[in-house]
Amino acid sequence: MYSNSTLVVVPARGNSKRVQNKNSLVIHGQPMIYWPLMAISENINPDGIIISTDSVNIRLLSEKRGWMSHSSGPTTCMYT
Repeated sequence: MYSNSTLVVVPARGNSKRVQNKNSLVIHGQPMIYWPLMAISENINPDGIIISTDSVNIRLLSEKRGWMSHSSGPTTCMYT
């Protein structure tokens, strides 16, 4: 049974310092971003999962599977 009162925000930056577009890379037949999202979806209602990303590709991949996404700008995705 899903927890209806939980909101999960998954940050998914489009590029990494070392591996370009790593969240979109296919690993065992799925884009890398799918694996944590599928694990989270086992216990959290998919309506309570939001992917925050600066990548149009990650946004489209997420929405294709029914997860909501939020377009974050360059100021929210700075390296720390």
